[in-house]
Amino acid sequence: MDLEVVSVGSTSAQFTWTAPGADSGNFTESVSSYDFRMATSAITVLNWNSKISVSGLPAPGQPVTKETFTLAGLSPSTAYYFAVRGADSFNVLSQYFNMVATTTLASGNPGVSGVSFYPKMDGIANPASKNFTITLYNAGTASQAYQFTGTTDSNGKISLPTSASVPAGNYDILVYSQYYLRKKLLNYNLSSNANINLPTLPTGDLNGDNTINSLDWSVMRPNWFTSNSQSDLNKDGLVNSIDRSYLVKNWMISGD
Repeated sequence: MDLEVVSVGSTSAQFTWTAPGADSGNFTESVSSYDFRMATSAITVLNWNSKISVSGLPAPGQPVTKETFTLAGLSPSTAYYFAVRGADSFNVLSQYFNMVATTTLASGNPGVSGVSFYPKMDGIANPASKNFTITLYNAGTASQAYQFTGTTDSNGKISLPTSASVPAGNYDILVYSQYYLRKKLLNYNLSSNANINLPTLPTGDLNGDNTINSLDWSVMRPNWFTSNSQSDLNKDGLVNSIDRSYLVKNWMISGD
């Protein structure tokens, strides 16, 4: 098993792992159930049954799919150990597993603070005064942890809102701005006062389908030699061959 802690708060933690096969080498039949254990000391095969059994586990998915589980009811400022094993139809537990350890946040701790994001945009040296939507996903999952929309300052920086309650941990960070492809920074270990350089957003997604192709050219073409802001990809006040060159450069690219 490849159990991971993807986020932790003062009273909860979120985990992911890959669904195993029912038998060694069998990746077509899923296990029948999971046996998840927690403790304040190390977990081994020998002491497995003496550790706290966690309920509410998800029904096992097909082998190699990603499982996600959130455990609540933990104590603040406490070091915990966790492990999970699959059980087959005869309730025989898998032989191999890994143990993970984490410490919950202090009571009332809102999570990280002072986090700054630095997005980049194709064709723009300093993306000041630009609007971005930033979404944090628990790493390796489609589980959204937090999302906000804001405007960069004169240095091209956008800050995590002070009202955000985001625990430290690993996140996939998706960044989006209108007429640009979405891009994702994977498995970023988020902590307080982090300065995060985000991926460069390719320009030219004029119709908003997250792919740059002939449909975007069909949007740009009627605006040729005008100041249309949607089609003026390099923001020089004129839609011309320079803007079309960005479409050509990013042709058939899709976002994350």
